[in-house]
Amino acid sequence: MARINVSEKGLSQIIALLGDADAEVYHELRRDLATELGLRKHLPRFLADLKHGDTFSTDPIEPHSRKPVKTWPETRTLERRVLQLYSRGYSAKAIQSTLLDLTDESISLGRIKRITESTNEECQAWLSRPLEPVYPIVYLDCLYIKIRDGSPRPKALYVALGLTSEGVKDVLGLWIARTEGAKFWRTALMEIQSRGVQDIVVVCVDGLKGFSEAIEYVFPRATVQLCVVHMIRHSLDVVVWKDRKELSADLKLVYAAATLEAAEVALRSFVRKWEPEYPTVCASWRREWHRLTPFFDFNPFVRQMIYSTNMIESFNLSIRRVTAYRMFSDDAALLNLLHVAIKSIAKHWTGPIRNWRFAKAQFQQLAEDR
Repeated sequence: MARINVSEKGLSQIIALLGDADAEVYHELRRDLATELGLRKHLPRFLADLKHGDTFSTDPIEPHSRKPVKTWPETRTLERRVLQLYSRGYSAKAIQSTLLDLTDESISLGRIKRITESTNEECQAWLSRPLEPVYPIVYLDCLYIKIRDGSPRPKALYVALGLTSEGVKDVLGLWIARTEGAKFWRTALMEIQSRGVQDIVVVCVDGLKGFSEAIEYVFPRATVQLCVVHMIRHSLDVVVWKDRKELSADLKLVYAAATLEAAEVALRSFVRKWEPEYPTVCASWRREWHRLTPFFDFNPFVRQMIYSTNMIESFNLSIRRVTAYRMFSDDAALLNLLHVAIKSIAKHWTGPIRNWRFAKAQFQQLAEDR
């Protein structure tokens, strides 16, 4: 039968003319009216698509083809998966494609963004949390991260990593600035102080100009230990290739000496031998000698912990893995990602570092003397 197009006003007149006519004609008219006039709110959608003689089921979707509505535990599982991928440095599009490939889970970019941004308040609370009153060792370092903030140059990320009295690693704070400088480090240390830190026994840093003075301004009783490894690298930068092996061996006699007195003897021998060829190297070691040698006052186990900044360099490597190939929209986006990533990294910091039981006794004695 051909489709009949009628207006709603003429429907009653047509039905009156039909009288007791075949009910099939009335069914056809009713279906056409619902289809042409858009009266789908008065008629189920599937009825408008029925043809004469068709049958229908109350469930128009094939069994097991409809996705079940997610329950609360399933939703929490999905959020946890998103945050796990996010903590490893995955972008929103990478998270979307990974979930689709591995779990056949389809999720919109907008929902991924809402899930990752849901940790912003937790991040701010974590950055301003109270800290312990005393830290035996604190490592300070800076690295550069790309942030799309009106300038193509990367911005400086300030990192403070400490060891608690039980020898467990703890990230004390993260700060972002245009460049690295001792003035900003002093501001960061004052913030650490305002969050409850009263004393730091040893602070391990690199050779940034004015760094030691900034630390002693905030924590006057702290011992500043310059990184010996950084000093060696800077010294070898100006040494020709044929002399590097021999000069490195002579430097090792200095920093690997058993006592401070033996180190001073080795340094004088080093200066006599190499000053004619490399006066700047010898001058730098003599100038920074009082900052390079505090580790001689500690037992061998503590020396291994403080003579270099390897511990925070290892932590920075974890940060670089997360932030590699990423361009962040602003400072908040970077800090939020680092907060989630550090939570994942800190799951492995369940106990004290190696040989801490031998170092703890000396730090306890120092704390009593102070």
